[in-house]
Amino acid sequence: MRIFLISLVLLLGSTTSFSHSNHHHSKKIKKDKVIVRAKFELSKLVKAEKLEKSWLSAVHLNSEIKTFEKKNKAGKVLKTIKEWVVSFNNDKIKDEKKKVLFIFLSLKGKFIAANFSGK
Repeated sequence: MRIFLISLVLLLGSTTSFSHSNHHHSKKIKKDKVIVRAKFELSKLVKAEKLEKSWLSAVHLNSEIKTFEKKNKAGKVLKTIKEWVVSFNNDKIKDEKKKVLFIFLSLKGKFIAANFSGK
């Protein structure tokens, strides 16, 4: 029994020794970092062949935090979500509806989606 208790104390003591107070949780990223992150996601979409290669030379238009509402089927707002919306313009695209690409990122910089509507 004594060995069991000593083992238990050592086991619990070792797990708490791995925890520390100086680790960092993800913080909201700033506008300059958002642009870099969005360009990275844009290049991933090109590499995955979801966008033409001409998008690699697209010009950054705007970066802003927008608020979106999540609604149920009845139209009642369930919650509001803030996201970074970063837009890029590609003059090489002939279809006017597809010249501007919107990339959506969480406030911490995680990729959410990309589309041509901005919604």
